[in-house]
Amino acid sequence: MIRGALRTGLGLVTAGTLVANGVVLAGSPFAAPYRDRTEAELSVALDRALRREMSPELIAARINEALDAGEVDEASALLRLADGRGVAVSVEMRATVLRAEEKAEGWSACLACAISAEDCRDLTRVATCNLPLELTPVGDVKAITRALTDYLAGSEIDRVDLALGVVGLSATLAILVSGGSSATVKLGATTLRVARKTGAISARLMGEITTLASSALRLDRAGDVARGAAPLSDLIDAARAAKLTALAGDMGRIADALPPGEALAMLRLADSAPELTRIARVAETAGAETRGTFAVLGKSRVMRVAQRLTEAALLALTLLAALAAQLLTLILWLIRRALAGQSRRPRPRYAKD
Repeated sequence: MIRGALRTGLGLVTAGTLVANGVVLAGSPFAAPYRDRTEAELSVALDRALRREMSPELIAARINEALDAGEVDEASALLRLADGRGVAVSVEMRATVLRAEEKAEGWSACLACAISAEDCRDLTRVATCNLPLELTPVGDVKAITRALTDYLAGSEIDRVDLALGVVGLSATLAILVSGGSSATVKLGATTLRVARKTGAISARLMGEITTLASSALRLDRAGDVARGAAPLSDLIDAARAAKLTALAGDMGRIADALPPGEALAMLRLADSAPELTRIARVAETAGAETRGTFAVLGKSRVMRVAQRLTEAALLALTLLAALAAQLLTLILWLIRRALAGQSRRPRPRYAKD
């Protein structure tokens, strides 16, 4: 009786789990199985990952790698991260980083760098010498003027430089408001424009930016704008520029959260607009520890930490695991029953000679 009741109960539970699986899976929980962590969740997850990973040996190795690659900002960020989290760094290593910082902050090449970002030897000098000038409306006006002059001369136009210049100046004039606050969009558009000249944007992200810029521009209005017969806003389709503006807004969030040189370094890690959005969320959460965190954990791990399974996906996985366990129990019971039935069969008797 008891065994029969247990078997019946198991069958009913399995049937119920099967129905529950059908209901949950009908909602496509694996169509978007991951969601971005909230800022509080992300902060806890990053802290846990760093505590597991960080050690004096790892920090020393990462600092040496950064210095060998000429990434003085990254070495400094690692030193700050170690100091902030109580990880010991040798006196010799600390002195080496300080000497590298003093050398990188020299002004010998700053004048040429201020005139042209292409003449900057590293991202630190780009941020120190070139970016401040470009962040003024003068930088955007120069980009727009160059493009319109080329247009009137019948020469090839730098569409990306023109589009980002228009987005930056329009944000300054509060013409475009989508994709974030005007100040953040302006900061992001200018940073993207300068970063492009220094090769700090990945090829895939640059492809997306080029497509968005070409789609947003209205070059049929360029002649009228150049002659002063039409306003600057006619150069760009606000609706089509929304994605480019949002992308500039994400870059602006990174630049708001980090020193300019580190913001440019973070941009190099983004291979797509969604990745740039995720890096912006990490930068807003981790703040000054952002670059050190990426150096310690690596980009792929930080990107994974920034997301978590949705509740629907977790429920579906739990139900699937329960169903698999119940089906396995039923199969084992059927096998045992079949074997028990065979053992109870009478054995054939053979006649004696």
